[in-house]
Amino acid sequence: MTSTLDWYGCATFRLRTSGITVFLDAYIDRAPGADGPGASAEDIDECDWIVVGHSHFDHLWGAERIMAATGARLIGSYETVRLLEQAGVPLDRMICVAGGERIDLGGAWSSPSTRACTRACGPAPTTPGPGTSASVTSVSPGTSVPPGCGSWGPG
Repeated sequence: MTSTLDWYGCATFRLRTSGITVFLDAYIDRAPGADGPGASAEDIDECDWIVVGHSHFDHLWGAERIMAATGARLIGSYETVRLLEQAGVPLDRMICVAGGERIDLGGAWSSPSTRACTRACGPAPTTPGPGTSASVTSVSPGTSVPPGCGSWGPG
């Protein structure tokens, strides 16, 4: 098995391994006049997953366009999921995490505990999105975060 890691500048990498393509952050475009990789989010035509470290623009910007073009799923914080939901990304294409989760990018959905998220977003989806699947399991028993829980938060 061959794995490759391509750097797109700032904190954005593309990892190809085990037959999947994962973007670690999605900031490919740059502000006018700023140096960049010579590509834009619209140029990305292959992506299964996007993992966003945090929701600053230089990590998140472009994820919505990559997801629209490729059908990719996203893993990110509650704030990341909330912002992308506001940008029109369907909740069932995102997994919110808070820390400590283990996500198997090749298995089936598994959420042993739905935690407080379900009060705002309803039950966690039980089927994966088209062409991909994942399982969310927790490092500590009973602390899993369900997929697609972007509406949970204060208030």
